[in-house]
Amino acid sequence: MTQPPEDHEPDGFAQPGFGPPPESNPPPPPYGTAPDQPYPPQPYGTAPDQPYPPQPYGYVPPAYGYGPQNHGGATTAMWLGIVSLACAALAMACCVTVPGVLTAPFAWVLGVKAKHQIDAEPGRYANRGQAVAGIVTGIIGTVLAILIVLGVVAVAVYYGLNWDDTTSFGNA
Repeated sequence: MTQPPEDHEPDGFAQPGFGPPPESNPPPPPYGTAPDQPYPPQPYGTAPDQPYPPQPYGYVPPAYGYGPQNHGGATTAMWLGIVSLACAALAMACCVTVPGVLTAPFAWVLGVKAKHQIDAEPGRYANRGQAVAGIVTGIIGTVLAILIVLGVVAVAVYYGLNWDDTTSFGNA
């Protein structure tokens, strides 16, 4: 019969290498005593030993609690583009193409304007991606809207040319 290892405890639950950590850190000082300070305090009014690196010219960091804002035109352009694509997708099921036709070019134009304003002030706005999404969805929506309008006109012309005055609905 083999002998258990020396670090084996009789309860059978301990494994070698596991258990409480060794006591390498000394206990903290009692309450009310000052802990050892690694650096001596500097007298009031003196500059720190290592100043912060200088900021680039023209950069003004935002005040505490104020960061880059969202550009309202970029958000609007993105949502108008989404509406235009949704209307284009629903165009064959029901006639909801009018909002899509109207919103897609506006999404495109608003996205371009917002992107130019965001690029002009890089630290002020944070949602350049929404402006680009508005441009892309506006372009796609505009192309789809043009194709849908051309399709509706083609169907109307086809049935208009083949319309016979003697044809009536319900009477054969």
